[in-house]
Amino acid sequence: MTQPQSPPQRPSLGEWFGRIVRIVHEAVVSRGCASLLTPSEVARIGRRLKAIRLHFERLAAAIAAGTYRPRSPAAAPRRAPAVAPVPPPPDWPMRERGWLAALLPDTAAQHRSHLRDLLQDSGMATLMEQAPVSLVRSVRSLCFMLKLDPPKNLLALPKRPGKPKAAPENPEQPEQPENPENPKNPKTPKTPKTPKTPEKPDIRRHRTDPPPGAPAWMSEPVPGSEEPWFPDSLYKSPVPKTR
Repeated sequence: MTQPQSPPQRPSLGEWFGRIVRIVHEAVVSRGCASLLTPSEVARIGRRLKAIRLHFERLAAAIAAGTYRPRSPAAAPRRAPAVAPVPPPPDWPMRERGWLAALLPDTAAQHRSHLRDLLQDSGMATLMEQAPVSLVRSVRSLCFMLKLDPPKNLLALPKRPGKPKAAPENPEQPEQPENPENPKNPKTPKTPKTPKTPEKPDIRRHRTDPPPGAPAWMSEPVPGSEEPWFPDSLYKSPVPKTR
């Protein structure tokens, strides 16, 4: 009597995503074996797919184990790599959307179907909410390669918090009184004008003795001087102009 077989255990979301990436990688290798891709192209695509797979699987496992901690915005910046990465050639097709689907015309539709089923799973939205920024990067990269339009609500990034407003420099500064005389700027009173000081006369061109026939009020002292003074022109008769 044979024992009933238990149903196969459903893989986790991280394992599911990893299987899809491995299948895509196997298709790339098979194209390379058929001399449809160069060894350098197969190696570069393989490194890219491996990085995406490991990144997603590591985060999904940490979230399932409860050990995931989001990265703090104030953390120290990452160090620059010791060896600078080799830039791709100018004609490298990885810059265009759907570049991997163009390299795999026979199996691209199948890969898109597998990835679409994963993104439509009910647990995928819950997983993405735990680490939206990190997980979205991996999923969006694979969708870009296969030319798949993912659900917008699934790959929506959270809004960044705005910068806090700076506190005023003098919060306890008393409010200035209103100025009814200046309606354009009612809180800035007008500064009273300072009276001008009378200039002292130049005594070098004046005399202190009254001229002949001067009235008595002209003998009084001028403000700012101890004794009266009279212009020098009062003592000289005008000289007629000659033609």
